[in-house]
Amino acid sequence: MRWVSTEARGNGLGSQLIRAAEENARTCGCRHVLVDTISFQARPFYEKYGFTLKTTLDDFPQVGMQRHYLTKTI
Repeated sequence: MRWVSTEARGNGLGSQLIRAAEENARTCGCRHVLVDTISFQARPFYEKYGFTLKTTLDDFPQVGMQRHYLTKTI
């Protein structure tokens, strides 16, 4: 998943995509999921679905922003 447009948010589409991606990963034998997001994006969304913050890169992609890496065991 890359992103959900502002117009499409709030109707459950992101939740459906996360669940489908996790199910696909399980079907393929994956045990872990890794996502990354930039500070102005979806960190709280991923945390709501059980993802745990593993690391943050400060000043990435530009000064004053952060890139967050989150994981989840499935």
